[in-house]
Amino acid sequence: MIAKLKTKNTRELLLDAAEVLFANYGFKGTSIRAISQQSKFNSSLIKYYFGSKEGLYCELFSYRLKEFECALAHLASKKITAAEKLEQFLTIYMYRVMEYSHFHRLLTREMNVPVRPAIKQLIVESTDRNFKLVKDILELGKRLGEFEVDNINLAALHIFTLLPAVMGESAIVNSLFGYTLNEPLDRKTMVRPLLTHFLDKLQLKRTRPYQIRSL
Repeated sequence: MIAKLKTKNTRELLLDAAEVLFANYGFKGTSIRAISQQSKFNSSLIKYYFGSKEGLYCELFSYRLKEFECALAHLASKKITAAEKLEQFLTIYMYRVMEYSHFHRLLTREMNVPVRPAIKQLIVESTDRNFKLVKDILELGKRLGEFEVDNINLAALHIFTLLPAVMGESAIVNSLFGYTLNEPLDRKTMVRPLLTHFLDKLQLKRTRPYQIRSL
């Protein structure tokens, strides 16, 4: 899971408080006053750090997307097999969706109905980099004989569409899988099956199933 390595500063605590409110009430339904009350900081600090509610909202996306990319940054150069790289990517991705479920809801909302060009650009650029990372891992595995994949673009797209759907708070998926909305323990039971699904689907024929190492 994602480790909490440091005490959060005022700016980060304001972002955390705003994230919950934006996810629950939307941008228009969230006021500076509500963020101040939720964070227990004076509203003047929001103007000091972010300039405005719009500035805070944009910074929240920049902050969370950069966090995710930083969590993945080591994978490209790590001296491990392609299967292990993919396993670590999938594990980081799934736990971040669960741990930051409020932001995932905001992200899904902005992707489905993009109304802010600056945020759309942040999402597109971050997604492009992460998509390329997965493609590079798949291409490495195919080149080294670890993976058997005909269409790398479709294989990567499968990962980027299935993982957030299952690990997020989709009402449709929750109903199909018998989940309780907002119950992370239910979603955690899907981590191992999803790892097995992707790794078994991609890997060449072998005498025994892939041994998951990250759990």
